[in-house]
Amino acid sequence: MLNAESAFGSLWKNAFCLMLTYRKLGIHRRMDSATVLSIDTEPSRVRVTKSILSCPEYMAITRLYSRVRTKLEKLTLPAGLRSGMYLIPVALAAEVDTIIANAEEELRQLVDVFLAQYDTRIAEEAARLKSAYRTSDYPDPDTVRAAFGLTYSYITFDLPGTLETISATMLKREERRSMEKVNNMLEDVNTYLREAMRSLVNHLVDRLSPSDTGKSKTFKSSTLTNLLEFLNTFEARNLGNDVELAQLVSSAKNVLSGVNSQLLRSDQSIAGVVQTGMGTIKDQLDSLLVKRPVRLYNFDEAA
Repeated sequence: MLNAESAFGSLWKNAFCLMLTYRKLGIHRRMDSATVLSIDTEPSRVRVTKSILSCPEYMAITRLYSRVRTKLEKLTLPAGLRSGMYLIPVALAAEVDTIIANAEEELRQLVDVFLAQYDTRIAEEAARLKSAYRTSDYPDPDTVRAAFGLTYSYITFDLPGTLETISATMLKREERRSMEKVNNMLEDVNTYLREAMRSLVNHLVDRLSPSDTGKSKTFKSSTLTNLLEFLNTFEARNLGNDVELAQLVSSAKNVLSGVNSQLLRSDQSIAGVVQTGMGTIKDQLDSLLVKRPVRLYNFDEAA
């Protein structure tokens, strides 16, 4: 167990937090229940909504947000502080920042494409919605553009040093609380990484195992590349210094050295060696992992 100073030092010298919000135009509107429902009930007890827009340009923006989330999840860790917050290892900070910068540029282009078709899509929705169509449901282009965006900030934490000049008792209490929270957070980082690796290894072993009929299963390149990405970023993300998992990561790298997806598809002997080696690692991961919920931490909460 780390003391308060070393607990904070071990975490915030090697990581910081990213608060990221994905903003987009709302495409649902509430309708008057009384004008829609034919059943015998109080309209106030039922909520009816309509979708005012469905088009490929809007879906392209939502797909961009999904891709950004997926990329960030491969490089970051759950902060456990609040929704939309990522814990970023310092060693991967530049890569994370590049992902966000590229996403902002792509978003600007996609919003331009969306707005170029905006009037056309409104006309199409008028034909679909018929009597449910309302021109007031559709904001002007400037409002639409402002509705989309990635809002983000980088955050770090520290012990409340000013308390030392106010009350030694308060400072000790906050140090103790902060120590417990950071140690618990680091434990949850370890659990998260163990679960992530087990899931990836399990999937690889399963796809290399024959089906019930004895035939080879479909093997997608992502099955291997996703695991390799995890192994290659593990050292930077191992904020809790999980020595046991680090040993298994090293073993997995050895098993997969020189292996690619095409080899695993075409050479059954190599696939068998990998399946056996990764199967052993899978068993070791199962014995390591103790399931526990990821906690939410609030460094600003009252004592």
